[in-house]
Amino acid sequence: MTLTTANTAPEELERIAFDRQSTRLRTATPGIITAVHPNGTVDVQPAIMQVTTLDGVRSDEPLSVLTGVPTIFSYYAQTLGLSITLPMQAGDEGLLIVADRSIDNWQVAGGVQAAAEPVSPRHHNLTDGLFLPGASSEPNAITNVSADAIQIRNRDASTSLSLRESEIVLQVGSSTITVTDGVITLNAGGSTITFGGAGLSHNGKNIGDSHAHGNVTPGEGQTGVPV
Repeated sequence: MTLTTANTAPEELERIAFDRQSTRLRTATPGIITAVHPNGTVDVQPAIMQVTTLDGVRSDEPLSVLTGVPTIFSYYAQTLGLSITLPMQAGDEGLLIVADRSIDNWQVAGGVQAAAEPVSPRHHNLTDGLFLPGASSEPNAITNVSADAIQIRNRDASTSLSLRESEIVLQVGSSTITVTDGVITLNAGGSTITFGGAGLSHNGKNIGDSHAHGNVTPGEGQTGVPV
C-alpha cells in the first residue's frame, strides 16, 4: 500500500485513490473446480491469492471457495435445445469471469430481472462470477493444436475427430475413417477399404462391380459374375 503525507501532490493523491479503489474491482481470474453439481453449477477456488501488506510484511492468503457458480458452455443453442457439453471434474481449470452487477435474480429466474432487493452493493465482485472451463495453466495446456482443423480430441490427439474445410477424419489410434466429397476411406489393421466413384476397393484392388470370382471348376476361368 502506498502511503500519503501532507506533502503528497494532489495528482498523486488522486492516482493513489484510484489505484486503491481499482484493486477492489474484479473482472476475471483463473479458477479451479472443487465440486460439480447436477444443476450445472460448480464450486470454484480462485487460483490467485489475495495479497496484503502490514508493516512492510507481505502475506498471501487463498480466497474463499465460490459456491454454485454458473457454467459457461461455449456452444448452447437454447432455443433449439442443442448443446455441446463438457465433462467437468474437481481439479479442472478455467476462467472465472466476473459480472459487473449482482446476478442473483437472473441466476434464479432467468430472463430480464430487476436488481436484487434491497439493491445489492456488489460491483465487479467475485460472488457474481461465471465459470468458463478450459483456460489452462502451462502444466495443463493442450499441446500440438491442429493448425488446419477443428478437433474434438483427447490430450495427445491419439483419439480425435477433425473437421477441415472439405474433410472429416475420425481417428482412434492407428485406425481412421476419412470422409471427403464422394469418397469414404477406412484404415485399420494394415488394411484400407475405399468407397467412392471408382467402386469398392481393398488395399487398392477393386472388389466391386469390375471384380469377378473364378469358376468353381478349376481351369474354367472366371464366372464373370461381379462380387
